[in-house]
Amino acid sequence: MEKKRLKYSEDGKVPMMRIDAKVKIIVHAPLFFQSILESNDITLDSLMTSLNPKTNRDSVFRAGEGAGASGSFFFFSKDKRFIIKTMSSDELTLFLKLLPEYEQHMAIEKKSLFSRIYGVYTI
Repeated sequence: MEKKRLKYSEDGKVPMMRIDAKVKIIVHAPLFFQSILESNDITLDSLMTSLNPKTNRDSVFRAGEGAGASGSFFFFSKDKRFIIKTMSSDELTLFLKLLPEYEQHMAIEKKSLFSRIYGVYTI
């Protein structure tokens, strides 16, 4: 059995590993979010470009260091256009239950001060 070696960063402190794995992404309620994206002139391509895992890798790992009391963490996409937040399964269930009303509110109240949520994903 072949052992894998850890590669250390230039400062010799942080072990770095390359993970080659397939990732399954579940897109929750895409039709609800499609209308929110369209009403804010955001294309799926621009969203995917901003959230590209390769360009956001460092932000993801830094965000884990500052997780709050709830265990969730936030970080900005590399281009600073979006904020990514983790949520618990209970938060996900509640948000998806409220999503029809949220989407309707965002469609009617174009200048709402509610945060614009453009998608919910399970990775």
